[in-house]
Amino acid sequence: SQWSKVLGANQSILAPYKPKFVSAEIPGKGTWTRLRVGGFADKAEAKAVCDQLIAAGQACILAGK
Repeated sequence: SQWSKVLGANQSILAPYKPKFVSAEIPGKGTWTRLRVGGFADKAEAKAVCDQLIAAGQACILAGK
């Protein structure tokens, strides 16, 4: 449901991309599920999308590889 919420608020930016859910153990807080978006041609495209999301008021952090 989180993907639907984020996508709905940012349809024009995120429509071409796919969600990925990654579980992470956060010490003292339990298991959290992180929403990641993928399908970018390269890091520059990912950064451009992230910058658009931030400008629209959506939190965005680039996950490096």
